[in-house]
Amino acid sequence: MSRPTLKTIVEKSGLSVATVSRALKNDPAVRPETIERVKKIAREINYKPNSSGISLRTGKSFVVCAILPVSGPGENNGDMGTLSLVDGLTTPLLEAGYHLMVLPDSSSQNSIELVKYVVDKNLADALIINRTLPNDARVRYLNSVDFPFITFGRTELSFEHPFYDVDNSDFTYRAATELLKNGRKDIRLFMPNENFSYTVHQFSGLRRAAYEFGIEISMEENVVLESEISSYREFARKQSAAPSCVPDGWICGSESIALGLAAGFIDSNIDIGRELDIVMLETTSISRDFTFPVISYFQDMHEVGKNLSKMILSRLNNEKVECLQKLDVVNGPFFRK
Repeated sequence: MSRPTLKTIVEKSGLSVATVSRALKNDPAVRPETIERVKKIAREINYKPNSSGISLRTGKSFVVCAILPVSGPGENNGDMGTLSLVDGLTTPLLEAGYHLMVLPDSSSQNSIELVKYVVDKNLADALIINRTLPNDARVRYLNSVDFPFITFGRTELSFEHPFYDVDNSDFTYRAATELLKNGRKDIRLFMPNENFSYTVHQFSGLRRAAYEFGIEISMEENVVLESEISSYREFARKQSAAPSCVPDGWICGSESIALGLAAGFIDSNIDIGRELDIVMLETTSISRDFTFPVISYFQDMHEVGKNLSKMILSRLNNEKVECLQKLDVVNGPFFRK
């Protein structure tokens, strides 16, 4: 049996070659029902575009590169939702005839050099970057060379650029408000690095909630930097053994932090839920198996990935930048007992 081609879809759909081609690329000029009809036929006949031939004609690689953070040896800040993120990124790209390439970005690497490597070597048609900074050199560079990209996170740069972000200020505001409503007075917020855009937003949300309850907070007193902790369990043990009172409200950016923290408190006979509360931002379902009470908010990393891919595909189809900026909120709170 011969390999299905674009002409096969044309014959089955009764549409023109141009319409079928645009529909397969999610061209906004094509009606959604037509795009769905064309893609349904493509799935039914197992159509795969001849990317090598197209690349020769167009100069495109039909690859989108995502540069994602990874933990180095001895580091303690892994993201449990990364696999879901990658899975979410993949499907919309494959449906549009693109492949996903992932480059790991560890703390020991120069992130701007990774970006320049992809651009200079023409490894991809577009980039997805994470962990943005307010004044992000990668974003400034990509904008200056007019290379398509989208950020997972925002910047404070003077020019507009595509981004998808979760409102971290809203998350910590709601988390801190929940703690303060429960009578907690001494709150700690875990942050990986005080320079990332999302951590700046997180602290602003904490500060807003504290202000509404008449509580003074500061970066020095109320923020715990994850980079300074090798074991959350041991950190909690030391907190419990200190002569001063143990802070009674903890906001964790991941399940792994919450789990390690709780283990240390349980080791120290601290009654979680009575003596203190733990709030976390979760990206998996692992908290269903926790044996201690926790207040959680959920960020669906699979949906994050799908949004990022759909938006970068729209950018590749010359969608206006101002139409490619989206800010979501996390779901919750959920009370796990």
